[in-house]
Amino acid sequence: MYRYPNRRCLAKVLIALFILIIAITTILAVLLTRTKAKKPKQAILRWNSTGITVAGVTGQPGNTSDKLSTPRGIDLDWSNALYIADDYNSRVQKYSKNALVGETVAGDSSGITGSGAGFLSRPSDVVIDLNENVFLSDSANQRIQLWTRGSSTGTTIAGMTGIMGNSTDTFNSPYGITYDSITHGIYVSDYFNYRIMYYPPGVLNGTVVAGGNGKGLNSNQLSAQYSSYHDAVTNSLFISQCDTNNVIQWSLGASSWTLIAGYLNGTISNSSSGFLCARDVTLDPMGNIYVVDRSNQRVQFFPPGQRDGMTIAGITGISGVNASLLNNPVSLILDTQLNLYVSDTVNHRIQKFMRY
Repeated sequence: MYRYPNRRCLAKVLIALFILIIAITTILAVLLTRTKAKKPKQAILRWNSTGITVAGVTGQPGNTSDKLSTPRGIDLDWSNALYIADDYNSRVQKYSKNALVGETVAGDSSGITGSGAGFLSRPSDVVIDLNENVFLSDSANQRIQLWTRGSSTGTTIAGMTGIMGNSTDTFNSPYGITYDSITHGIYVSDYFNYRIMYYPPGVLNGTVVAGGNGKGLNSNQLSAQYSSYHDAVTNSLFISQCDTNNVIQWSLGASSWTLIAGYLNGTISNSSSGFLCARDVTLDPMGNIYVVDRSNQRVQFFPPGQRDGMTIAGITGISGVNASLLNNPVSLILDTQLNLYVSDTVNHRIQKFMRY
C-alpha cells in the first residue's frame, strides 16, 4: 500500500530547499558584484570653458619677455614648463610653471631673424626631450635645429640651411615635428612636399614614412599636413590635414591611411563631425583624440572610435579675445593632468583650459 510522506519530513525538505535557494542567490549576487567591481570606470573628462592666459598678452604682439608674436607650436617638459615657437619673433620662449615672463632658449631674444647657428627664421613647432633639449622646425630656413639645454647656438639635424628641395636631405617648408621617445628620432611634416619624413638620430638623409605621392585626396596622398602625432601603442602617425579637413591614421610601414575624423572628400563643415582646417592633433593615454579646428575657432574631442566630436575649447565659428574664445588656434598640448593648452595665434597668447 502506498503511504503519504510524513508531514514533518516534507517540511524539513522544503526548509532545506529554501535555504539552498537563498545560498545560491547570495553567491550569485556576490559574484556579480565582484564582476562589476572589476570593470574599469570610464574617466569623466570635462574642461572649464573659460581659458587662463599663461603666456603672452591678449591682442598685444611684441618681442619683450612678456609678449609673443603669432605663437605656433607648443610643448611641455617634465616640470610643466611651457615652450613656444614664437613665430614672428623667430625665437623659442620658455615659460616656467606659473611664470609671468618667458626666457629665450633658442634664437635671438630680441626677435632678430637670421640663418646662422644662433638665429632662427619663422620657427613653426617645438619639441622638448627628457633632458630639456629643444628640437625645433626652423621653417623659413628649411631645417630642423637642435638646441641642447643651455646652448646659445643650434645644430642642424635635418635639412640644409636656406636650400629648398624634395630630396631626402632637404625640405620645402617643414612645419610640425614629432619626437619618438623610443627611437629618439623625429618625424617632420614636410609641408609643400606633401610627405612625412623620419630622421633617426645622427642621420641627415631621411625616409618617407607617409605621403610623398603629391597633393591629393587619395589614400596614399597628403594635403596641407601641418602636424602629426606619433602613437607608440599603434606604431602609427595621426595626421591633421588642413585642406582636406580631416584627421587620418597612417600605420608606419603601410602604403596608405585610414580616416579617423572628418570626411573623405575634403568637405568643409562646422558640424560636430567636421572641420574647417584640422590644424593639430594629439592623443591622451586613453586613446582619446584632440584636434585643433583652426577656422572653426575651436578644439574638438573624439573618444576612441567615434566620429562625432565635442567642443572643449572655443565656440564654433566665433572668434574673439575674451577668455572663452579663440582666434585661429593652431597648436595644442596636454599636461599629465589632461589640462589643455592652446596656441591662440592671432590673439598672441597661450590659453590653458583646466580639466575638472
